[in-house]
Amino acid sequence: MTHRIKYIQIKAEHPPSILETLKMSLKRSWHILIEALIILVSPFLSIYHSFWPRSYDTTVDPEAEEFFWHPGGQPKKGVLFIHGFASSPQIFRKYGEMFLERGYIVSGVRLAGHGTSIAHFASTNAVDWYLSAREKYFELQEQCEEVSIIAHSMGTLLAIILASLYPIKSMVLLSSPIYVRPRPMYRVHFLLRPVSFLIKYWPLEKSQSQLLDRLGIYAYRKNPLRAVAGLFDCITVAQERLPLVKCPVLLMLGDRDEHIDLTTIDYYRENIGSEILDVWIAPNASHVITETPENDVLEKKIEEHMMKYNPPN
Repeated sequence: MTHRIKYIQIKAEHPPSILETLKMSLKRSWHILIEALIILVSPFLSIYHSFWPRSYDTTVDPEAEEFFWHPGGQPKKGVLFIHGFASSPQIFRKYGEMFLERGYIVSGVRLAGHGTSIAHFASTNAVDWYLSAREKYFELQEQCEEVSIIAHSMGTLLAIILASLYPIKSMVLLSSPIYVRPRPMYRVHFLLRPVSFLIKYWPLEKSQSQLLDRLGIYAYRKNPLRAVAGLFDCITVAQERLPLVKCPVLLMLGDRDEHIDLTTIDYYRENIGSEILDVWIAPNASHVITETPENDVLEKKIEEHMMKYNPPN
């Protein structure tokens, strides 16, 4: 018996060309290519700066001077104040005076590159800022038994890192940017360093500059992109160290903060290692929460937290 074999004709699509394949690969891995380009270019940029070093003014503005005040006697408690990104210890002077009167040794650190010149600021990074805070913590620790921290903005990130490594008694964190709004610029923060070689500074929004002028707050009116990249480095490390923070924490956020979403509260509750996390939302307050219309309430809550968890002698 003869069997007939039936053949089925299959029409296959033409395989993609080499050019089409390359386009598809680039579309899927563009960020890897950018990182590779950064690695290739970085050594040449380092050589460039070694031949043409950058100069800048390191003179400290009188308004931005740090402070270290002792109440006299033998106080056992101290408070370390850590200001935020592009700011200065000026923002905490009135709080330093308040706790000095209550018998605490108080220290307001001026982070590296702050309070001098914008070019000096551009030359510093997250490690420099952390070392500034740690140095002042050690100085304060030598003169008292227990240290608490009150910090604002980026200073809260440095405070978290310190508290994850050293025996901090308690902390007050104001406008903590550990979880920032998902703005376009924040999504591509890994590009800030390479872009900074072309665009060195980025001005503040006009509304923010006007607010700082109106409040008389010393702060830079433009941000070096390289330094902004350092801010995101601080965020990354603080997120990793937050579960190691065991001391009582008071978290205070403004309900009109232009940088931080109130979902930051949920992030803290889910990740912090401390069993004590108190939260207060300042009404009608911007990122500069110390200038809230409810300033009396804010000061009272900070004082109550300190008296409860790290009272003076």
